[in-house]
Amino acid sequence: MLTCEETLKDYHQRIKEKRLGSGTAESMRKFIQQCIGEADRIEQRTKGLSDLHRTRLFKLMLAAAELARHVRRSTRRTASIPVRLSSEKPQDLWEEETETLMISRWGALLRCQRPFEIDRKLRLVRKDNGRQAHARIAWSKAESVAIEFLDSDNFWDLDWSIADAST
Repeated sequence: MLTCEETLKDYHQRIKEKRLGSGTAESMRKFIQQCIGEADRIEQRTKGLSDLHRTRLFKLMLAAAELARHVRRSTRRTASIPVRLSSEKPQDLWEEETETLMISRWGALLRCQRPFEIDRKLRLVRKDNGRQAHARIAWSKAESVAIEFLDSDNFWDLDWSIADAST
């Protein structure tokens, strides 16, 4: 438990100071899963665990969950890929030709002329190969929007295990 607590503190400090090297996110994600899993096993299987130890385990799981919110599921890469966005709502039909600014295994950051509400569903079509995916708006700001794929794994057809200098 002490090792988990100390390592979680170190990772929190690295995030705060923006000192994450390449490959750190994946090792952090694995460590977080191990910490939460082990804390849960201890809590479930240990008879006579004191309230102090239960509280400590709970705080450890909360710290790990908080850290997980700051760790991306995959790297991001700078890329300009032409795409078409379109509405999934029959009562509000529209299309927009645009391009990506950044891509990840699970989504993209796109140029966009229209504002969107978070969680709005849309369809994304790659103009170079016609591949389609359903997505949701994860973030929206003037002239850009971040999407998360709902039904696609590796939409961009890239090897995400290779670290990229632009991540």
